[in-house]
Amino acid sequence: MLPLVVGRTPEVTRAVVRVISSETAQVDVSLDISENADAVDSGGRRNLTYDEFFQELEAAGTSPTGIEVARRLHDDFAADQRFVIDWKKASFVVKVRDPIERSRLFSVIGISKEGQASVWSLGGQLTRVGLPVELAYDYARKSGELLGISTAPGYSDCWARAASVDSLATRYEEFTAVMENLADEIYAQRSATES
Repeated sequence: MLPLVVGRTPEVTRAVVRVISSETAQVDVSLDISENADAVDSGGRRNLTYDEFFQELEAAGTSPTGIEVARRLHDDFAADQRFVIDWKKASFVVKVRDPIERSRLFSVIGISKEGQASVWSLGGQLTRVGLPVELAYDYARKSGELLGISTAPGYSDCWARAASVDSLATRYEEFTAVMENLADEIYAQRSATES
């Protein structure tokens, strides 16, 4: 005899829909899907949640300073509408939202549950929408220099190595200013192409 209910998988999606209109009757609609505890990536793997990430970061032996920096980085950029926090199986990635194609995202920095920060492969993401690869080169160089990291040989849009999230603590304001400047450049150049 087969059971009447084979299985139930509740699907919960929380979203915020923003509708912004201007005096010229131009309307901008964006959809922000909240961080979902049951989020699954395209490969069917379950992504970390905010609480799980910080529990694992602590379990990995990351210092209280490093945990606070990771939390601050997440919280500061989650509050900025130009950015999106993309949760993965073992990390979160801060990404810039394309101002033209709102679903397109540009990876800025990844923070792993082991307490490592990485910058990689932004150049290809930018060139796919016609932005100069030099924006990515500049960002990788400037952000890396703040932490004493060079760019990878042959890959000027990537750091040569990961950095401990602790190392961001003393340069946090300068580091986040470089991230914000990158977002400003992307927004200015993308907007100029649409004019």
